[in-house]
Amino acid sequence: DSFKVRRRAKINAPEEVDPFSPAEVLGILAACDEPQVRNYCQFNFASGLRTSEMIGLCWSDIDWNRGTVKIRRAWVMGKMKAPKTDSGVREVALVAPALAALKAQRAHTLLAGEFVFHDPKTDARWGSDQTIRAGSWQRTLKKAGIRYRYPYQMRHTFASQALSAGENVMWVAKQMGHRDWTITAKKYARWIPSMVPDAGQRLAAAWDASPTEFNEKG
Repeated sequence: DSFKVRRRAKINAPEEVDPFSPAEVLGILAACDEPQVRNYCQFNFASGLRTSEMIGLCWSDIDWNRGTVKIRRAWVMGKMKAPKTDSGVREVALVAPALAALKAQRAHTLLAGEFVFHDPKTDARWGSDQTIRAGSWQRTLKKAGIRYRYPYQMRHTFASQALSAGENVMWVAKQMGHRDWTITAKKYARWIPSMVPDAGQRLAAAWDASPTEFNEKG
């Protein structure tokens, strides 16, 4: 059985980066029974926010005219807190799928209160990461026949797919709230080659286009 929920061995163990493939992302979204869960997942896949930031996201944080979201708070250990670093307080650009997810979500929670994403079972803000994965997330992955990974892997999926698509690493780092773009490059470097089968061809093409003397031996 490919569906298996694994527990982290240690709280302080290095975080495993195990993103979903583009086909798996589509499979997850198609398997979402609840529209609100689908909106949550689509926005997370397309924005790269931390789970704590997703839970704390408010409608007042969204600038519809500029197509951005201001990250001001996160739900950590049962409390709403400001991001722990200056880089965590940031403005995130909304790519088309993220913006579409927010527009779809308006019908569900815009008039219900301040928070964007609600647990359909309680009609209130998600309680925690555990609340998300214990019900809707596990059920959706099992229905889609996709190997289980934590919801936080949606953030890793955003980073790996953005970088493999050719987005600038500094832009990705800013979107994710990393204090230094080298953190982003180091963390996701090993996933990029496997998702870019033509890596190196542009460099080869540049050499082919160079003056003859650069291609001559000696």
